[in-house]
This record gives sequence, C-alpha cells and structure tokens, in this order.
Amino acid sequence: MADKSVAIVGQAGGSPCVSLCSPKAMLRPGQYVVQDIDKMEALTQPLYSYQLYPAAGATTLSFFTTAAQGTTTVEDTNMQLAGQLPAPQRFLIEGIGIDWLPGSTAAAPVILGADGVTGQANDMWAVFRRGVFSLDIGSKNYLRMDPLFALPPRSHMGNNFATSSSTTAAAALNVRMNTAFSEGPVLRVNPMLIDPGMNFQATINFPGGAIPLPSTDALCRIGVILYGTLYRPAQ
Repeated sequence: MADKSVAIVGQAGGSPCVSLCSPKAMLRPGQYVVQDIDKMEALTQPLYSYQLYPAAGATTLSFFTTAAQGTTTVEDTNMQLAGQLPAPQRFLIEGIGIDWLPGSTAAAPVILGADGVTGQANDMWAVFRRGVFSLDIGSKNYLRMDPLFALPPRSHMGNNFATSSSTTAAAALNVRMNTAFSEGPVLRVNPMLIDPGMNFQATINFPGGAIPLPSTDALCRIGVILYGTLYRPAQ
C-alpha cells in the first residue's frame, strides 16, 4: 500500500512548501520534540518526604502526598506533584529507609540535659519498635513491613567526645549523650518503576493506637526516603 503523505503547497505570499510527516514517521515522535523522549538521562536522586511527628502521636502518617509548594518546602519533600511524578519523568525504586530527626528541644536534648529528662533515645525506641510501613503504587501494595527499625536510612549522626576542666576534678566530670538512630544497611528491594501520572504513597500505621513521645518533643520529624534512579528526557 502506498504511503499517503500530505503536503501543503502553493501558499500565498511565496511561502515555502511544507511537507507534513507520513503516518509511519508519526510513530516516532521523539524526532520532532524539543526534549528527546526517546533518550532518557538517569540521575541518582532519591525521593523524600518528611513531616513533624505529633508529640501526642498519630495512628496514620502519610508520605509523598504533598508537593513542595506553599508552606511545604524542599526541606520537607522534593515531590513536584502530590502523589505522582510529572510527565515524562519516571522513578526506579531500589531501596527504602525511614529517617528520624529529633527536635533537640529542652524536652529532648542532645547533650547536657538535666538529670531525669526523658530524651531522644526513649522517643525513638517508643516509636520505632512499633509501626507498620506500607508502600502502595497504583491500587496495589508492594511492601508492608514492621517494625520501623527494620528500615534504617543510609546515614546517621555519630558521636565522639572528650572532656577536660581546669577547675573540676576528673571524677566529677560527665557528658550525657542522648541521641538516637537506627543503624544497618538500607533495605534493598526488587526494583519497582513508577511511571508518570501513576499514584503512589507511603504510609506508617500504628494499629495498636497512637504512640506519644515520652519527651513531648514538638519539633521531631520523621521521613521516608525512596532510594533509586530518576529518569527524565535528555535535552
């Protein structure tokens, strides 16, 4: 069958002839666009989503459902759209971690807290020994796991201290550290590709009821990090 292409000829004013693409050529749109959708660049760019952990606790926390706009900034998330990726981006999930960032308040000090103060370690232990993490893509669940300690992030804070004093005897010196983190390799998962426009979210549920923070720290943040590769068109 002959290829029935269409051409515009003999336009007024001496305009040059413009030959429109044939139906076969239309099956390869990448040759016509400014961004080359036939060639993608791969970036090591995790997706992340953080929020305040309520001092009184919560039964459900949702992540990746808010975009970085308005009062939600890139310190909270790098999502451009709520619950999905903008076209034509894609993301390949390769690992998952849950991050915990204490507020370092008087109620939950990092260092030199008063005797008897309930601090960060107790807060994290109360929350991370419980909790059920879920990852849903489209209408399906692709991971459900507990407790939260089973999903450590890639990095955490380490501590090394030395003390000295010219006026206080060594036996009377002390430094009290009260930091908390989960440690271990990031959970590697079978790669999961999220297409543009496909809904996804992560949730942390506490089926046994909300878990309040022993310290009542009002500035503690909890976050979910999806480690992987972000694909976008090369220009």
